[in-house]
Amino acid sequence: MPGSVHDARILRESNIFTDFEGPARPLDGIILGDSRYMIRQWLLTPYVNPHTEAQERFNLAHASTRSTIERCIVCTMLHIAIRRCVQVANIEGDNEVPLPPPDQANENLTERARTAAGKRVRDGIVEQYFSRTLRRVTNALYQQVGNFIRMPTQVMANIQKTKFFAVAGILNIFAYVDGTHVRIQAPSPAAQAVHFINRKNYHSLNVQTMCDADYRIIHQVSNMPGSVNDARILREFNIFTDFEGPARPLDGIILGDSGYMIRQWLLMPYVNPHTEAQERFNLVHASTRSTIERCIGILKRRFHCLHAEMRLSPRCVGRIISVCTVLNNIAIQRSVQVANIEGDNEVPLPPPDQANENPTERARTPAGKQMQFDPSIIIIKCPAL
Repeated sequence: MPGSVHDARILRESNIFTDFEGPARPLDGIILGDSRYMIRQWLLTPYVNPHTEAQERFNLAHASTRSTIERCIVCTMLHIAIRRCVQVANIEGDNEVPLPPPDQANENLTERARTAAGKRVRDGIVEQYFSRTLRRVTNALYQQVGNFIRMPTQVMANIQKTKFFAVAGILNIFAYVDGTHVRIQAPSPAAQAVHFINRKNYHSLNVQTMCDADYRIIHQVSNMPGSVNDARILREFNIFTDFEGPARPLDGIILGDSGYMIRQWLLMPYVNPHTEAQERFNLVHASTRSTIERCIGILKRRFHCLHAEMRLSPRCVGRIISVCTVLNNIAIQRSVQVANIEGDNEVPLPPPDQANENPTERARTPAGKQMQFDPSIIIIKCPAL
């Protein structure tokens, strides 16, 4: 169907609509659809303007179920994009030889391809084929970044508010933002390499990451030099402009560390707390901070290349970081456990409520005494937007 045809018309003109509207339905059951479809006895859509608590609960359950079809569509698009990038040659001036099938590649490996240039063979494919395949698959996955790394809807943001509240009792929080450095080799020319030296005196990219309570990354900036601070990265991208505008995309609060600025939609801890209430806020803020720390830790543990020095150009490294994040979000959606590199065992992802029971090291007092508290007692109310 043409792109101008809306979803309801496509469904109405298909055989499935006629079959289910007839006296003898082919199946006994209900189909879910979004608000663009019509309501039928066999087709349910969410309430456009829910007025009761029951209607709001139905919309929440409907949104959670909707993620099934979204994952199905995106995975199909991802599969098609990868196959296209791997199989198609001579695209946009690319004069490289197309990849042969694996069995044909194994049969045609000559002695010269094995030894003359000192190339290694990985699973029967010459290293040049491996490198070319890796690059094309990376580009294919990078094209799908917007489908996997995106801000939540308001319904999903409200669900995240409930989960963050269960961590330490802070209301109206739906995400946490922080930065992490990925080491790279010194880029050329040398004049440009200076901008990539971070405060720890090594070359890196400063990757700004925003995650929800499920450790899913919902926003990321992976192409900024290591010398750029977190506040500047946030200020120079669209998310800052959107939340500073008159119509904010989401109703809620984002938490950040002391490296960020204070906004009505962005809260940071008190630098010099003077009252008991400020100290309590810093304590629960640090406890909530462990969510982003575990999120980044899961990402780097799942893809160990983000721990070591990446010997590629900053542009390529930025793309690889985004691709790793895409695969990490897919793994989290499918509850794939994190592999233990040392023991080759799998480590299950900690539930958000259990993972944040204790404050992090940053919540310890200057004297080194850990402050124990009951998260259910401390309730910090953030201003409503």
